[in-house]
Amino acid sequence: MMAVESLPVAGFEVINPHRSSHPSLFEKATVLDSVASSGFRRLEVMLSEKLAPLRIKHGRSRQLLRYGLFPASMLLFIGGGLALFDYFEGEQVALFVFFATIPLFFLLEHMLPWQEDWLRSHKDVRTDVLMLVMSALLGPVSDYILRFSLLIFAGWLGVQYGVGLWPSEWPLLAQGILAVIVGDFFRYWFHRLSHEHELLWRLHATHHSSTRLYFFNGIRIHPVESILTGIIEALPFVLLGAPPEALALKFLIGRVIGRFQHCNLDVAMGPFDYIFSSPKNHRWHHSKDPREGNNNYGGDTVLWDHVFSTFYLPKDREPTPDIGVGGVRDFPQDFVGLMLSPFRWSQYQPPLPDAPEQGPGQDIAT
Repeated sequence: MMAVESLPVAGFEVINPHRSSHPSLFEKATVLDSVASSGFRRLEVMLSEKLAPLRIKHGRSRQLLRYGLFPASMLLFIGGGLALFDYFEGEQVALFVFFATIPLFFLLEHMLPWQEDWLRSHKDVRTDVLMLVMSALLGPVSDYILRFSLLIFAGWLGVQYGVGLWPSEWPLLAQGILAVIVGDFFRYWFHRLSHEHELLWRLHATHHSSTRLYFFNGIRIHPVESILTGIIEALPFVLLGAPPEALALKFLIGRVIGRFQHCNLDVAMGPFDYIFSSPKNHRWHHSKDPREGNNNYGGDTVLWDHVFSTFYLPKDREPTPDIGVGGVRDFPQDFVGLMLSPFRWSQYQPPLPDAPEQGPGQDIAT
């Protein structure tokens, strides 16, 4: 039986017979999000207070950490991962590194932060945790699509050419590096198109909704975009017949780079800023100003940004910490709101008069 709802209209009560007595899924999710928000906030405040003494503000230790952390991490995790490939499945090793780096980078960010304010929650932690849960749930869906749809094309390719086109005789490390470069080409163009075309930007804006960058929010991606990206990036490897070990190494390399890409660490990467998608050049990509943000589209490397003239790294100034989705008001920060945002685009207020609109239709700075 439907409950009634009294709506005051000009001094009278209007009965709404369509209001259900049971809370909707949206209402339940909103309540759950609110409860989770309070819990995560208390936990983060407590941990921040405990970790404050770890801060390294000056001295030789700080310089050593700033300059040595990235190359040491690449050697440790990628070299160690390759050694573990002899005992475990490549995918298992890559997932282990993904989760093992979470507590490590949490501690490192409190030792060597780029922005003190980014150490504190922007009411975003529970949203990013829910994003991780959603990603885990979507994994089997994406895997199903790839295995039972894209493999049909791989079979056709094998019939046409008789052999796979992937250089499987190369050393595994060389195959992994090649996979990173090939995969980044497709990621680059899908990412760039996501900034230049409105329908794709509606999905990609979820990722840019973060008002700070820290080790955990690289996974803030709308599920529709996540599935599209997975298919676009995986298709060439399926068609080329790349072995699982090479793709697992690619994933492993990407997880290490991805941790640095979004981290709140004051690291000095020197020439690596011009090779990899680093914290410094990726902070420019998250700028609200499209003249700065519509650049540095590379996923793991910035190779294709150099090729297509979208690499952006000014030498005379630092990136702004004021990041997010520019040109709109009240863009959602909660999980439910972000999931619905592409389908509610018209509800957002028009751009502020003094704020350039970020996203499609903007010239690219070079």
